[in-house]
Amino acid sequence: PNQLTRDGFHMSLITGRYLISATWYSAIFRNIINPTTAYFPEGMSYELRIPIITAATSAIVNPFARMPR
Repeated sequence: PNQLTRDGFHMSLITGRYLISATWYSAIFRNIINPTTAYFPEGMSYELRIPIITAATSAIVNPFARMPR
C-alpha cells in the first residue's frame, strides 16, 4: 500500500502531509532537518522518518536529481 497518498492523488493525513511540510520548511528556512531532533506526528512509523527527511532535504538541496529506489 502507498503510505504517501490516500487514493493515489491526495496526500495521506500523516505521512504525506508531513513530507510536504518538511519540504516547505526546508525551502523557506533553508535549513536541513535533523531527524534525531525533528518533530514527527503521532502515528508515523519510525521506519519512514529517515526517508521522508532525506527526500524533503534532497528536493531542496538538489531539486532536479532523482531519488534512488
